[in-house]
Amino acid sequence: MRTLRLSALLCCGAALAGCNMSNGGRGTVSNTVAPVITVATATTVTIAGMYSASYTTTINGTAVTTQDYIYIAPNGLVNVFLSQDDGTVTPGRNCYLLASGQQVDGLLQNLVLAQGSAPSGASDLQVTLSNGDTFGVLLPVASSSQPLSWFVSPAHGTTLYAPGGSQLQTVDGYNYAFGGTVLTTPTLTELQAATCS
Repeated sequence: MRTLRLSALLCCGAALAGCNMSNGGRGTVSNTVAPVITVATATTVTIAGMYSASYTTTINGTAVTTQDYIYIAPNGLVNVFLSQDDGTVTPGRNCYLLASGQQVDGLLQNLVLAQGSAPSGASDLQVTLSNGDTFGVLLPVASSSQPLSWFVSPAHGTTLYAPGGSQLQTVDGYNYAFGGTVLTTPTLTELQAATCS
């Protein structure tokens, strides 16, 4: 198995200040998206934090729920952690790799969300994916405790909206899962400590 070290891949880990971006939306940045956004109701909210990217699938007739996570940094950088085992986030028992390619949420890896407008007209943070599709997270209208909804808008085709809650959706042959409520655990530090070796 290939070894990946998250600390190197995340550039600066939890403290992203001082990282830089030089490849059109990929990598890490210092000041792309303000961590706190004021929405139309004059309520300040933040979407930075850890979210579930778990979903349930059937393997050999048995339903299995993954333990995958998406971390949105205060500057909008997205990192997707895929579980390589079942169990708790404990080094040696469960380990995590960064998603890539055709893996669930792989197209989101190391991209930076920027303020925009969804096809519905709602305010969002979004990014254009390498396949030309747009992934976006709709900004809550009330408070940061409101579950986030997300969408994928294909370059050609109908936009798929997913209301708050973790669910698996397929658009243009790629799978996406994103839970709409920020998690208190695991933390980024815990996931970094549980890297696969």
